[in-house]
Amino acid sequence: MGSNLSTKDLAHLAAEKGATQFISTEEIEGYPCIIVENVYQAFIDICGKYRENFKPITVGVTGTVGKTTTSRMIYNILKEEGLTLNGTVVNNTKNTGYVIQRLDNSHKFYIQEIAEAPPFGLASRISKMVKPNISVITNVGSGHLGDHGTKEDIAASCFGITDGMSPDGILLVNSDDELQQDVKVKTKTITFGINKGSDYQATNIKYKNNKIIFSVVFDVNQVKKIVDIHLDCIGEHNIYNALAAFAVAKQLGISDGKIKSGLSAFKTSGMRQNFIEIGGYNLYLDCTSVTPESFQSGFDAFERIVVGECCKKIAVLGAVQDLGKQASDIHAEIGRQLSKYNLDTAICWGGENKSAKIIANTLKECSDIEVLYAEDYFECKKTILNKISSGDLIYFKGSRRDYLSFLIDDIFGTNFSRHMTGYHGLKVEIAENGLLFLTFPRHASLKKVLNNELSHITIPNSIARKPVTIIEDKAFHSQRNLIEVTFPDSILHIGFASFSKCSNLEKINLSKNLLKISRSSFNSCSSLEEVTLGEYVIDIGDKSFINCRNLRQIIIPKSVRRIGEQAFEKCPNLTLIIERNSYAEIYAKENELPFVYVEPVFQIVDKS
Repeated sequence: MGSNLSTKDLAHLAAEKGATQFISTEEIEGYPCIIVENVYQAFIDICGKYRENFKPITVGVTGTVGKTTTSRMIYNILKEEGLTLNGTVVNNTKNTGYVIQRLDNSHKFYIQEIAEAPPFGLASRISKMVKPNISVITNVGSGHLGDHGTKEDIAASCFGITDGMSPDGILLVNSDDELQQDVKVKTKTITFGINKGSDYQATNIKYKNNKIIFSVVFDVNQVKKIVDIHLDCIGEHNIYNALAAFAVAKQLGISDGKIKSGLSAFKTSGMRQNFIEIGGYNLYLDCTSVTPESFQSGFDAFERIVVGECCKKIAVLGAVQDLGKQASDIHAEIGRQLSKYNLDTAICWGGENKSAKIIANTLKECSDIEVLYAEDYFECKKTILNKISSGDLIYFKGSRRDYLSFLIDDIFGTNFSRHMTGYHGLKVEIAENGLLFLTFPRHASLKKVLNNELSHITIPNSIARKPVTIIEDKAFHSQRNLIEVTFPDSILHIGFASFSKCSNLEKINLSKNLLKISRSSFNSCSSLEEVTLGEYVIDIGDKSFINCRNLRQIIIPKSVRRIGEQAFEKCPNLTLIIERNSYAEIYAKENELPFVYVEPVFQIVDKS
């Protein structure tokens, strides 16, 4: 598995963590072993056998794109009907096996996202482990085309999901996808789609206030029925995802009302088709997986986002991975397709895959869009900073391997890279001076305090040569002995409740380059008296300083473009120190908070 350790060394490490039996292709001296021809296949067989001990109603979801969103929508409905084991995102063989081992008799439902490829036949293998009662194929696209060669091969791999199903199982297919039509399977087939003739059809589709409203038409005992659905997300692709979830729930006898409620409560999150506002910037984040089809569906959704009339529309684009010999032609076609959209600027970044340059060159040839190409991470960051302004609508589209999450974190002070599943194997924990840090490919974060007796802390500028840019959620939560913290200027983001209930915290020396203070960061820091925010802060989160009863003053620079709800509630002694014609002035007046003006303390300069 890529380790430089010997088999015996690995066995020793496993034994230290509690392993008592070992599966191996050979004897390991000193350890009881079961000898098999193929350890990987043995793992699959064991997990499949363990799965047979339990009887949850199981739903498998595969397809080129839409697997995760569809699985989450199904989970949102089923979790209200009984305990549901959620195998969303973790869709390969190994991780599916880990999810299966969490099954017990209390689970009424089990949802498993299932990777379609590579290699060919992966969905079949995982299906035989999971044994779905109901399976969904979202769509068949060009993802992993380099591994398979043709879309038809990708479709065949997707239909392998039926191999673990019994003949009385149910397969849901997308009737608008040509590659899913007329495929013969051993199970009952039900269709969903927007075009006529589907068993579950979406009609009367409307987009309003960055939400979707549509009707599902279906038959109940040969009587046509119509149910209205409201989705708190955008994009036609999400209509298909919701249709699949609706159809699954109806096969399980769940009422229309409960399905509507589950779907309306669904929200996108993280880097997956997520529309957010940070410090006055409107961001549409779509940086998990990329196919040629998802470029088009993503831009269709981006076109429908409604923000201020004067904003610029900017797209930051990576490339599609794993396209093999067809990469150049496909990226050129992506460029031609994108030329049709209402876009002011496109910034294409090569990252590890230089095919984004083909998109850039094609866009230049066939559109009036301003097109910029960045060769490396730092050039891309500088280009973005030079182009964006408060109020702009910015679309980030790329795969995990484009590292767009790191760019977004660097520019807007967010912490999306922390939660990207593709980076889990790249995180390393390092303890130093009573603090625990996480290191990533391009930065480090402070995860938590190990020594609860610390009173005065100076956070280092770097760990293992990686700049410390983030204070993680609840890193210092309830540290009663903490009196003073000094931040390095590398810190960009202070996470949720990072210092909440540090009741003796008197002084914080913040980073000059800080961008974002998250929700409840300094909630109930009752000894804190003065705070000075640096010249680049753009976002102060909800309840960030709530219940700081001794807080007398906070200096807020003109760079701040958003202050959240109840940010300074229950701060009876607080006066805001602000600049004229700033967002902070508007906020203070609207919320009737005491304030005084100062002449500009900071001069905003090019931070790139």
